Amino acid sequence: MSESTEKTTVTRDHLAGVLTRYNVAKTKAIGSRVLDLVIEVIGAALRDGNAVHLKGFGRFSVVEVPAQMRRNPKTGAPVAVPARQQVKFKPSAYLLKGVAK
Repeated sequence: MSESTEKTTVTRDHLAGVLTRYNVAKTKAIGSRVLDLVIEVIGAALRDGNAVHLKGFGRFSVVEVPAQMRRNPKTGAPVAVPARQQVKFKPSAYLLKGVAK
């Protein structure tokens, strides 16, 4: 990527542009479609209960969060929160090492 020290948010549009610059995709529109496909494949795997491991990046998995009793912060009334599934991401050691530089 770039050597800039200015902090920005990396967006889908930016990633599509990177795919185009590195000749992975001929146009930004194709780069955007590639990103859509990658996200869809990851989502489908997670919906099917599978984990997704991307070497050098991290691991996506689905965890079960049990039902809980919470309190409404405004009224203090108890609120039942149903059990649900949640996506968990564990970054790889390589990614953590790169962030820690």
